[in-house]
Amino acid sequence: MFSLISDINSFVENHNIKVVSLDLFDTLIFRKVSKPADIFSLAYTKVKDELLLGLENKEFQELRVFAERKAKKQSFSKEVTLEEIYDYMPFTESIKQTLLKSELITEAEYSFLYQPMVKLAESLSQKGILVIFLSDMYLSKEQIQNTFLNNDEKIRQVPLFVSSEYRKNKSSGLLFKHVKQQLGLEYSQWLHVGDNIKSDFELPKQVGLHAIHASGELSAVQIFKTERSISPLNCNSNAVRQIVATYSKSNADHVVERTAFELGAFVWGPALFAFADWVIDITIKVKSATILCLMREAEVFAPLISLRLSQREIENIDVKKLFVSRKSALWPSINFDSKNWLNELVTLMFSRRGYKVDDFYRDFQLPPDALHGEFKLDLIKNAEGLYYQGNSLLSHLNKLAKENIGKIKNVVKQQKERFFSYYNSQISTPFEQCTVVDFGYGGTIQHYLQMIFSQSCAANLLFISSDRIYRNSQTTAYYSFINAANDSHNLRRLLCRSSECIETFLLGDRGTTLRYADDHLGTPILAPKLKANTALVNAFLDGAIDYVDNHHQLGFKNISNAEVMNILLRYVQYPTKGEAELLTQIMQQDNFGSSNAYAVISTNQIEQVKQLGVECAYLEFSRNIKWKIDNLHWPQAILNLLSDTFMQKQHGLLSLDTENDAADLAERILARGWTNFSVYGAGVFFEKLLPHLNKNALKVDMVIDRKAEVYGPFQHLGYDVVSLNHALESNCEKIVICSKRFKDEITKNLREQFIQNNCEMFEILSL
Repeated sequence: MFSLISDINSFVENHNIKVVSLDLFDTLIFRKVSKPADIFSLAYTKVKDELLLGLENKEFQELRVFAERKAKKQSFSKEVTLEEIYDYMPFTESIKQTLLKSELITEAEYSFLYQPMVKLAESLSQKGILVIFLSDMYLSKEQIQNTFLNNDEKIRQVPLFVSSEYRKNKSSGLLFKHVKQQLGLEYSQWLHVGDNIKSDFELPKQVGLHAIHASGELSAVQIFKTERSISPLNCNSNAVRQIVATYSKSNADHVVERTAFELGAFVWGPALFAFADWVIDITIKVKSATILCLMREAEVFAPLISLRLSQREIENIDVKKLFVSRKSALWPSINFDSKNWLNELVTLMFSRRGYKVDDFYRDFQLPPDALHGEFKLDLIKNAEGLYYQGNSLLSHLNKLAKENIGKIKNVVKQQKERFFSYYNSQISTPFEQCTVVDFGYGGTIQHYLQMIFSQSCAANLLFISSDRIYRNSQTTAYYSFINAANDSHNLRRLLCRSSECIETFLLGDRGTTLRYADDHLGTPILAPKLKANTALVNAFLDGAIDYVDNHHQLGFKNISNAEVMNILLRYVQYPTKGEAELLTQIMQQDNFGSSNAYAVISTNQIEQVKQLGVECAYLEFSRNIKWKIDNLHWPQAILNLLSDTFMQKQHGLLSLDTENDAADLAERILARGWTNFSVYGAGVFFEKLLPHLNKNALKVDMVIDRKAEVYGPFQHLGYDVVSLNHALESNCEKIVICSKRFKDEITKNLREQFIQNNCEMFEILSL
């Protein structure tokens, strides 16, 4: 059962609901475009050659958006029709009609009804529940029915109320009131469902309806805004992302598991879909019949690649998991013909993050002694600065390794034999015929495998690479999904620096492969299972699979590499608070088999940044991307966790964000200690500010607007809107300016008017 739909059915049964109203767009109707305004550009493309207007597609899109904004500005109710919008376009009547018709045709072409919600509406109707559709929209009822509902006669019969026809909208609460009066409904028996937090959830509840917010745990609105601020690139899979995050079934029992599910679906789903297709395409190109997914990333890669093979009806390629790690592949890859093999081995071990003296003794077959007892928990990387019996710990360890060279050689020989036993019994496909897949980013395991087999595979594929792949360029070549050619905004460095932000979920809960057993199968010996991660990594995988399944079932096209870059850059550089909090709940285990797992974001890490201060921490990170890389695994997440949207603000991505500005202004009002005041400006900014005022029980005495001076008083959002003269006559003293663009001009005018009217006690507050 779809989770949201199940919740709706349960609510109807448990609360004696007689009426269910459904929002239309992004609840029942979805578009196969990145954002609604993209329809304008696509519509213009259809008639561009015919009209010869000389405008580029994006220029027309901007013009169409501006015309709608201007039309709404001139309307008291802020509600306009599509025809009224085109009245503000600088074209002949004939051209306007051609463009308008093209827009409706394009809307029909790029939209679809989400069938589970259609079935919900039909099911509720069969139970005797009155189902109605509500929409704050410039299209008329007839236009909506003919454009979006034309192929479903039952849905066409559902009562439909559109704001443009009644000049009343959901965001003011007036459309709900109108429908109540028209149909004789009771608010107490009425449930409304929609995706807009204000007009579909907060306002209905304020006027007395029941309401369910059709949204996931992650902030889709914030994520989409940030993605669009980073790049104007269209991400045409956004509808799938919304649908899966909101409606798909999930076994998650808790909010944190649901968040992990949405991370797999909404954020990483498109990236993994595109990656799976890329792997398959290259496998076909190199004529390989077997894809080897290296553990532990194979926990996610293997099922997704298999699913895409099935969806694409490709039957001659097998997908297998190869249990191998940097550690288990290292030993059998050692070549005794190299004179410096032991020094190279020791140096490699010493460079491992989190590698302790105790790990060194275990790996080099050394019996515990006094040195081990004193230093076993110390990190090898600090060995040069530690001393034992007058010499550095580093020199002692080097000496012990050389003295034990015989045992080390035996380990290498044994592990090579056991690895071949494992490979031959479980994989069997000749290595040179295999495509080998790993996450990245240095391709170390793939290089080791080629050293073991003394030959190349068909192709080494990485999700992401760094310049480390060139260390072994004499022997090993790689294909990288995210590489030097398609990297944008330094994503490779950012993701490689903070790979824990995703590796933790890709690795699953299996322990890393340590070595291979002395049996005829060479059975992989794994580190202890990370049981604390099980629920979260399973939820993540469920989300990714649901995304891939829905993307295919809904008939969406392939996802471009550029789209993936934008989605992942947003995630790594500008994580939401929910994403950051999720990473405080999960552990990471280095795939080299270090002794302990570690938290990706721990209380200690958060305290470090707190003590330094978010501004100072950001400055340090900006100067050096590797700042505190060993213990601050994902600095951007910690900064946004401590100060919501901090990274977005630092990079200027919220400079045009009205929602954010409204929240900031509300904070300033609270800081002043104002409990009641008047507002200047009855526009969009006031609409955005109002929920923050209501949330904090702040009272608006009156709303002042210049239009009231010209046309007289009018109603807006349930408030009487008056002229400034009327406000001054009413002894108005405190005014909050609800405008960003014209705040200076308004402030100057207000001061002059206060002085002219001998009002000595006045206060003005603005952004």
